[in-house]
Amino acid sequence: MLKEALGYSLAADRSFVSWGRARQSSGCGGGGQADYDDAQRQTLNSSAAKTRFVDVWNPVASRYGLRTRSSNDI
Repeated sequence: MLKEALGYSLAADRSFVSWGRARQSSGCGGGGQADYDDAQRQTLNSSAAKTRFVDVWNPVASRYGLRTRSSNDI
């Protein structure tokens, strides 16, 4: 689950970079909408995977005296 979440985060970052480059090359006049849409989709996937991870992690962490996490910590 953690690997999945980080993979989605990386994919989102890459799509945001592509979107930003497209916007920059057009003088911020447009372009890159598909990259932006993909980045948003990947961000949602990442958030869901992070939530699933902490839902599994936190009970184990509590049992062993480790720090619990929120999805925002990942």
